[in-house]
Amino acid sequence: MRKYVWHATLLIALSGAAVSAQKVTSADGLDKAMKNAGKASGALAKALGAGDFAGAKTQSTALRQAIKDSQAFWADKKKADGVQFANDVLVKVDALDKALAAATPDKAAAGTAYREATTACGACHKVYRVTDEENNFILKPNSMN
Repeated sequence: MRKYVWHATLLIALSGAAVSAQKVTSADGLDKAMKNAGKASGALAKALGAGDFAGAKTQSTALRQAIKDSQAFWADKKKADGVQFANDVLVKVDALDKALAAATPDKAAAGTAYREATTACGACHKVYRVTDEENNFILKPNSMN
């Protein structure tokens, strides 16, 4: 009986992991991942501003996942610079998470780490993103050539 419970637990855990990590291989998938990153980033900024470190940590986790999802796109398209841009953001999110994990989080340190993460996001945007006529970020035309 224990064997079956263990197998069921493992199956549930693996299926949850598969749902949270999406393989993004299309421009539409990248757009969805980036919209998720944007929502998480905006909510993260609000949480930091309010001193809600638990909420900030939740949004940091969502931001991390969206960047990891987008990283799959860059790897699939064999764009080493895109993969590196994503890595750079993840390093900055690590620093943010470290600031948020402190026994007593420092609002200023967390804010600085957040700004560094968004600056790292901007490096990729300069190369691969533009805004459309409705001021939404989209993949820069012909950037995959």
